[in-house]
Amino acid sequence: MPLAGDVSDSPVANAYLDFSDAQTGYLALKVQSGGSFSLGRLFATADGGQTWEERSLPLGEPVAFLDAERGWTAGGPAGDQLFLTLDGGRTWQPQFIPLPAELASGQAFVGLPQFDLNGVGYLPVTLAQTSGSSLLVLRSEDLGSSWQLAQKIDLDPAFTPGIELPFSLASDGAWRAGIGEGVLAGAEPRGAPQALAAAGLPQSVISLDFDGSQNGWALVQQGACFGEKAPLGGGGSSASQPLRCEHVVRLLATTDGGKTWRDITLP
Repeated sequence: MPLAGDVSDSPVANAYLDFSDAQTGYLALKVQSGGSFSLGRLFATADGGQTWEERSLPLGEPVAFLDAERGWTAGGPAGDQLFLTLDGGRTWQPQFIPLPAELASGQAFVGLPQFDLNGVGYLPVTLAQTSGSSLLVLRSEDLGSSWQLAQKIDLDPAFTPGIELPFSLASDGAWRAGIGEGVLAGAEPRGAPQALAAAGLPQSVISLDFDGSQNGWALVQQGACFGEKAPLGGGGSSASQPLRCEHVVRLLATTDGGKTWRDITLP
């Protein structure tokens, strides 16, 4: 898909769609570029997608809008940037994430904020440090204008995350996050976070979505290899299958808050 303008020669790597209501939506496009850059374009619709107007986008990353004007994008080449718009993506400002001094070092991977029905916001930040990694959950009670650290969940010492952990806030204020093989972190509304056993949930979860405290879905992407690697110089058996590897995508569901998971057959 070619683009007009100053990035017309760059194809689109990914597209992300977000609607704040039935009529107001945003399409973010990630433009292919080098690893040191994150380039994107943003288009907005106010009529349910019939017409689109180009806005601006500081990063080639997904967006999340609370309403027609207030929205965020997060990530970037190092994964540690957060930008806020108050005018529907026409202009953006970097947003400061306050962390205690002992958490200010290391590599931070910032996720997109999510809001419950009362307008309380939660911002997940995955932090990788030499002393150990953790999931930080920041909270906002002013519609995301400012954030305060609310919860910290220590991760397995052997686990060094390279991207943000999947995080989902349900409409009732409960949240879940994937933190390892068969393990979720979670908290009910106004409750303390805890590790939750998640039977049948692999570590390779790339997205979580809960519509309530009990019902949720997980998108899993796993690598699988088949066949045999040819020996140096050839001479392998003619009956053997050549080695090939592929990504396998699975969709899992839970109806008990993440305690057990089952596969959903995709069409």
